[in-house]
Amino acid sequence: MAYARITALSDEFVCTYVVDVESGRFIEYDADTDYSRLGLLKEGEDFFGTTLRQSRVALYEEDREGFAAAFTESNVMEGIRRNKRYLLRYRLMLDGKLVPVVLRAALLEEEDGEKLVVGVSRIN
Repeated sequence: MAYARITALSDEFVCTYVVDVESGRFIEYDADTDYSRLGLLKEGEDFFGTTLRQSRVALYEEDREGFAAAFTESNVMEGIRRNKRYLLRYRLMLDGKLVPVVLRAALLEEEDGEKLVVGVSRIN
């Protein structure tokens, strides 16, 4: 519910994932319609592995190699530990259109352990 309330304020929102840091289990919250049509997994056991596999479907072909090199668990966690958050810009293919986006990731300590929160937003 909180994710839906926050994303209701942003027209640029694409999707949000919450990842259990210890297990790698993830859940997607509130993806926009174009992103949902890609048919990507909404939850699973291996966030980084799943994201890498799904990037072949969702990302603009020319951005796939760079994304795969940049969006690793070690790069994300190092970026967060150094800068409090991790940022990555790339392009999605949504409904046949090239869409520039920024991915932001941060760590939160919750009652049941540390969570990685990953959000993707359109760039104008």
